[in-house]
Amino acid sequence: MSSVVFSGPAGNLTLTEEDKLWAARGLWGEEGGRTFSEEIMAAYLWSAMRKCLMGSKVIGYGAMWRQLSKTINPNWLASGAFCRVGGPSENTADCSLDLVTRRERISSARWEDIPLKFRGAVTRFAQGILLKPFTEAILPADRRRLSNWDSFIGVEAKYPWGVNLEGTWFFQDDPMQAGDVMVARAIGGETRFDGLKLPALLIAVGVAAWWLLRKR
Repeated sequence: MSSVVFSGPAGNLTLTEEDKLWAARGLWGEEGGRTFSEEIMAAYLWSAMRKCLMGSKVIGYGAMWRQLSKTINPNWLASGAFCRVGGPSENTADCSLDLVTRRERISSARWEDIPLKFRGAVTRFAQGILLKPFTEAILPADRRRLSNWDSFIGVEAKYPWGVNLEGTWFFQDDPMQAGDVMVARAIGGETRFDGLKLPALLIAVGVAAWWLLRKR
């Protein structure tokens, strides 16, 4: 199945193989000791795309992942700006040998070495068939465009309009242009639509099913 074109206020973007690789690496790095569901992987992937297409200009998807995900951010590698000898975070917990070694390993991982569930989520996203997180449908209308994440102490107080998904606080960044990111068309000719374009009944059923599963 062909990759799709994502369209947002800043322009259009299609994922390259390099973009997919960095997104899969990023998801792997973000999971850490947790076990990610489809819902949170969708939140990460769509949030990064909004950051690419809702600012003043289009930013590459892989490059955006390297900004947002600390695990694959080059500034946090052994030779990076923060952890290098003489760097501001040298000899701190954020630059411990274990963390830096893990970042180096994930940042250099080949596609086939990345766990299948992350590769699968990224592939479905690139094909336009991984819907936006159902959580967004139950948020207030002005808070549904999740476009960033963090987990530092105090993040919920700093961004009180966000939502907690499996231990990560997702929130809407400001400023962002009006509108949202959508799947515009498929390069191979097959048109698909994103979650906000599905019939309202389908979204409602999906949200209800998700909440039932959470309560089990």
